[in-house]
Amino acid sequence: MGMTTIGPLVLPNAVLLLLAALATALLVERLLRTAASPRLPDMLLLCSALLGARTAYVLMNLPAYRSQPWSVFNIRDGGWSWPVGLACAWLVTAWLLYRRPAQRRNLLVAMSAASLVWLSGVLLPANPDAGRPMHEQRFADVQGEPHQTASLLGKPTVVNLWASWCPPCQREMPAFAAVQAEHPDINMVFLNQGETPAAVQQFLDRLGQPLEHVWLDPASEWSRIYGSGALPTTLFFDARGKLAGVRMGELSRATLTDHILKLKQQSAP
Repeated sequence: MGMTTIGPLVLPNAVLLLLAALATALLVERLLRTAASPRLPDMLLLCSALLGARTAYVLMNLPAYRSQPWSVFNIRDGGWSWPVGLACAWLVTAWLLYRRPAQRRNLLVAMSAASLVWLSGVLLPANPDAGRPMHEQRFADVQGEPHQTASLLGKPTVVNLWASWCPPCQREMPAFAAVQAEHPDINMVFLNQGETPAAVQQFLDRLGQPLEHVWLDPASEWSRIYGSGALPTTLFFDARGKLAGVRMGELSRATLTDHILKLKQQSAP
C-alpha cells in the first residue's frame, strides 16, 4: 500500500487506513449509542484483525520466517495479510452478533462503516509513480569502478537506498545479503546515500557477508528523485526498468522475498 511521510515520521499507508477505519467505527458507535446500550468491544475487533493479518502472512511465507523465527515478532517489516485481517474481524463480529442481541444494530452499522473506509482506501492507487522509468545515472562502487543504471535493464531490479549510520539499514542488510544469493536472476543494487567510500567499506567489513553491487550516491540524488523521506527505502523495478513498487522502512527476509516473487511475476513475459 505504500508509505506516507509526515515530518520526520514515515508511516505505512495500511496502518493509517486501519486507524481511519477504527476512528470511523468509534464515531459511528458514539452517534448510535444510547445511555442503555453497552460499548462495543472495539479493541477485541482491532486485535482480531491484527492477529489474523499477521498470522496469515507468516503462514504464507513460513519458509522465510523459519530461517529467522524471531522476525515473526518484528511487525515493522510490513508483513500483513489485510484481507484475512478484515475477514477475522468480521468473524468476531458474527460471533458478537449472535451473543449480544442488544448490540446488533450498532455493531453491524459500525463495522460496515469501518469496512467501507478500509475498502475505499485499498482501491486507491498504491503507488502513483508506478511505471516511472528508472533514472539514468552513472555511479562508482567502493573501489572506484564506474557503473551505470542502463546496465540493469533486462532483469528485475531491486535498489536499496541506505546508509551505514541508519539502524534499520544495518538490521536488514543480512536479509538482503541472503536473498541476493538466493535470487541471482534479480539485479540487487545497494545505493549508499551520502557517505564516503571509506565509511561504506568499514560497514561492509563489519557486516562480514558478501554483498555485491554496492554503489555510491554521494549527493543522495536518488533520495530526492524518488521522494524518499527516510532510510532505508527500497525501489522495485521490472525488467524494462519501470518502477513497480516502493517500500520505505525495514524489510525482513520474508517480506523482501515476498516483494521479489511479486516483482518476478510482474516482469514475466
